[in-house]
Amino acid sequence: MSKRAHPPEGSKSAEEIFLAVGHALSWWEAAEDAMMDLFHRLRGDQEPLAFETYVASPRAIRGRMLKSALGTCGSRLTAEEVARVRSAMVALDKLAPTRNEIAHGHCSNWTSQEDGVVVMSGFYLLPALSEGGWMRRSFRYAHTAASINAFTERVRNHRWSIVEVGITLLQRDNEAYDRLPPGANHAAQLILAVGRGHLTVLDAAMNLRHVHVGADAPTADDGSAEP
Repeated sequence: MSKRAHPPEGSKSAEEIFLAVGHALSWWEAAEDAMMDLFHRLRGDQEPLAFETYVASPRAIRGRMLKSALGTCGSRLTAEEVARVRSAMVALDKLAPTRNEIAHGHCSNWTSQEDGVVVMSGFYLLPALSEGGWMRRSFRYAHTAASINAFTERVRNHRWSIVEVGITLLQRDNEAYDRLPPGANHAAQLILAVGRGHLTVLDAAMNLRHVHVGADAPTADDGSAEP
């Protein structure tokens, strides 16, 4: 494995590093939230226990669950949209090690020389002090505010790919719901309520006795519904 090159010029202040770290970790969590939101749209209403499992699972398991949901979503997403989400997930997986470096690094004002030449100078996000002990730290990485901000932009771009697909899915579901005949949308809500555990099957069945489905369905308040 080749030695990782470090930027010779560090950031001007620790505050630049701190601000960049905060942005990076916040946008990383925003990307995780975007994937969770998409999983909820695909599975949450129909399988609430699956969503609870997703939330409680480590990242690798969540990724497999979302990929499985994408593979069984049918016509709700196009093949291009599924491929776009999968591509963003792969890219975020590749960025995960850098995220961990940023989350667990230590900000230091560091200067080092090689053969009398300064090769590093400024503020860097370096491995934690516990890695080998002070002055024996292995500089597996040395991030500056600029390199951290570049990471953040990549995360934001991949997150947006997932968010856009989620927005499209929401719009498509709403349009399908609006096309339901009178009464059918209420029946669909009852089915979802049963799936979420908010209603028993018997309660839903009793409620459905008063639902008329079709173009000739009476309105809810015209007094024509059968007892």
